[in-house]
Order: sequence, then C-alpha cells, then structure tokens
Amino acid sequence: MAVLDLALSSGGTKGLAFAGALGVLEEEGHQWGKLIGTSAGAITAGMLAVGYSTKEWLKLVTDQPPEKNFLNTLVQPLPLDQLIGIAKGPSSESRFLFRKAINKATDEVLQQVIGYAPKTAAIMKAMLAVFKANLYEVAFQAFMDGMNSMQVGSAFLSFLERGGFYGTEEFRKWLFERFRDKIPKFNMEWSFTQLYKETQKDLSVVVADTTGKESLILNHRTAPNCPVVEAVRMSMSVPLVWQEIVWKKEWGTYLDKDVTDHVMVDGGAMLNFPIEYIAFPESEKVKKVMGLSVPGKSLPLGILLDDQKGVAGEVESHPLRTSHVLDRLERIVDCAQRWEDELAVKLAHLICRIPTRGFSPLDMNLKGDRLESLVNSGRCGMADYLKRYPLAKR
Repeated sequence: MAVLDLALSSGGTKGLAFAGALGVLEEEGHQWGKLIGTSAGAITAGMLAVGYSTKEWLKLVTDQPPEKNFLNTLVQPLPLDQLIGIAKGPSSESRFLFRKAINKATDEVLQQVIGYAPKTAAIMKAMLAVFKANLYEVAFQAFMDGMNSMQVGSAFLSFLERGGFYGTEEFRKWLFERFRDKIPKFNMEWSFTQLYKETQKDLSVVVADTTGKESLILNHRTAPNCPVVEAVRMSMSVPLVWQEIVWKKEWGTYLDKDVTDHVMVDGGAMLNFPIEYIAFPESEKVKKVMGLSVPGKSLPLGILLDDQKGVAGEVESHPLRTSHVLDRLERIVDCAQRWEDELAVKLAHLICRIPTRGFSPLDMNLKGDRLESLVNSGRCGMADYLKRYPLAKR
C-alpha cells in the first residue's frame, strides 16, 4: 500500500475514465496524498478530497434522475430574462456591438446619399445628431424583445455577456450539495483553508488567469480564502463553452497578489496536465505553491486522458452533431487538451495514460455501454501501467 500524490489532467466529460483508473488503485489499498487537477481533473480531485470513493463518484453520474445528473448540470444556460437584464445594462457588450452596428449602417447610408443629394444628406446628418440616441434605444429594445422568441437567445446573450454559451450555476449548486453530503457543515463559502483543516486533504486546483496571462495553482497556501466550489467552477470553465468567472475581492489574494476582477477560465487553457507540481517537489517553483514534501512519504502519479490512444472495442469516429457550432467547439476543446512535450517523455514512468480517442470532451449523454467502455478504459490503462511500473519497486 502506498500514499499517492495525484496529478489529474483535463478532458471534459472523458474525465469519467478517472473513476476506472482510481478504482484499481483503491482496490489495491492505496491512499491519496496531495491532489492536483485541471478542469475534469479538478472536479475528480475535489470529490476525492471530501471523501468520495470512485464507486460513489460513478454512482452520482449513473444513478441520479436526469434533473440531478452531474452531466446535465454542465449544459444549463442562465435564465433568458436574467441575461436580457444584463444585456440592457448601460455598458453591456450587447449594447456596444448594437450601437456599433447602427453607427456603421447609418454612416453607410449617409455616404450613399451624399453622392446624389448632398443637401438631403446634410439634413439627415443633423436629424441623426438630434434623434440618434432615441433611434438607437428604440431599435435596441426591439432587438432585446426579439430575443424572447429566439430558441438560441439565451446561449447567444450568454456568449456575448459572459464569454460562454452555458452557465455554471447549476453545476456550482450540484457540486456544493455533493460536498455537503460528505461534510454536513460544508457551505458555499468554505475556503481551501477550511477544507484542509476539516479533511487534512491537500487539494490544488489549476485555473487560467486570462487577465494576468498565467496559470494559477489554487490551494490553502496560495489562495487560502478562495472558496473551493468557486475554484473548481473556474477550473472547468472551458473558454467559449462555459461562462468565464471574475475573481471577487472577498476571495482574497493569490500568493499575496491582488487578482480582483481578473478573468478566470479553464485551467487547461494554459496547463492541461500539472504533473510537474508533484514530480519535482524540490523545485523552488513547486515548493512555492505546493509546500514542502517529506521525502519517502508519498509517491507521485499522474493520470493523463490520452486522446491519441483508441479505446479498445470502440468506434473511433464521432458522429456529426446537428449543430456545427457544437462541432467547432468540440474540436477547439480537443485541441486545447492535447498534451505532449519533452516532459511527458522524461516522466513516462510517472504517467498512466488512459486511452480516450473516439470520445468527445463535450458528450453530455454518456451512459450505458458507452460509459462502461470509458470507465473500463481507465481500469485497463491503470492495470497496464502498474504492470510496467510497479509502485512497490519505486
């Protein structure tokens, strides 16, 4: 039996394969030391930190009714009336773009009229100077009213105003309730510091700070006051797909630096697989965010969802969706989550690769045989890894 410091990669809904891989380790009696994850890996690491077994984690996905299913919480836009209220704000992106379009359209009309009726153009220009604000407001209100009848209105406004087609509130609520199931006194504001004091589990979550243009490793050392639920929510907010998150002042600092109002998205945008943060405990860079490690107390192990390896017995082509937008987003996410560099080769003995090719990172309908194949890929991948690199021989 060993204590394992785990690094878990991103991978969208393919992250359910982690359950199979971790299940093999649990069955052999291994325990968790430090936990660090990106996106799907952050969700899994969070579930382990509060005390879920892999069987319990899978049960939450497979046995819940549709309205409580984990995957369904990931594709819920904000209510349309709430988004319209945001869009009607004086400095909203919708207003800015609409005003820009109106200005461009009126300027083009004036240029055409000047060519054959310069006096009329001058009169029109003067009238526009007086009435343009009212004209704009009437047109904008009509545009917003039209949104109520559009099936895609919510997703469109969500993208414009919050940077992603889907909201994260339902997922946030679901995650909070699951954490509270294991820790009854857990609340939405529980910070990394409170979680560590309660569980003694060293959880780290990777997010991408697009304002500061750097990856952040959030834990009880670096961001002690940041709520755990918010951190995981940030880590899974894939750009364009899920709404970006703005860091609030009450969440405190990161490494004593004020990051208030910085925009945070999926950690995979900058650091898909945080293996270095468990592989090199003596590095000053690592010690700065992960703290000191006791030599010989734990073993590092990275679990990487490998989209370049096919799942045994599965058809590797993915059927086209009816929505070309979703197809494009899926390809963007898949490209962002490919991870292969010299470090992977150097640390091959520390990395268990789980084949996931043929599975979409945005497949919210995983169930039945398809889900079983993905989980089994995790089990087989870990079993093969342990044969090649027995933990007992390290």
